[in-house]
Amino acid sequence: MKKFRPRRLAKKRKELGMTQRKLATGAQLSTASVSLIENGRKDPRVGTVTRLAEALGCNVDYFFG
Repeated sequence: MKKFRPRRLAKKRKELGMTQRKLATGAQLSTASVSLIENGRKDPRVGTVTRLAEALGCNVDYFFG
């Protein structure tokens, strides 16, 4: 099973010039949750990863590997 890569989340968000707050709003999460996920302190659930991918306009697979 592939592991979620939090650095890829942060990288994609920054590439798009998006703040954690804007990503959180788009993914229906709190800004604190986005921060915890990006820093590897919280493992996101499948539904959360899906919402993050949709908010960033990328495929879920981008975050794994």
